[in-house]
Amino acid sequence: MTEFKFAILLVAIIALIIGLTSVAVLLSKGDIKSQWPPFISKCPDEYVYNNSDNKCRPNYPNIFPPNAVPTSTQGKTITTDDNGGQIVNDSSCDVFDPSHRDFEGVQGNCNKKKWADDCGVSWDGVRGNESLCEDI
Repeated sequence: MTEFKFAILLVAIIALIIGLTSVAVLLSKGDIKSQWPPFISKCPDEYVYNNSDNKCRPNYPNIFPPNAVPTSTQGKTITTDDNGGQIVNDSSCDVFDPSHRDFEGVQGNCNKKKWADDCGVSWDGVRGNESLCEDI
């Protein structure tokens, strides 16, 4: 009976070695240069596409507590909400128009990166992706 158990164990070990070797070979032949994410979304992270005007807008406004002073207000319009808090509206950063001709094609991806960097907007696949502007 022990010879039978030994034979089963030996077959299982050989099958494991063959299986692990096959997986290693398949992984080594895979595409290493794939980018993440595989596509660039229409809108930046935390922006929502509005079908009525075909533009992307933030999912929520940047609201500061009452009597707070934003770190940088250059180029921004500050209004006060009903609770006395300040709402900062940056006209160039609070709306993104994905259909604008500046954001189309290879140069458009570079312009999206510049827009996201300038506005401090998180955008997977765009912000921090230096390869978007290398070929231009």
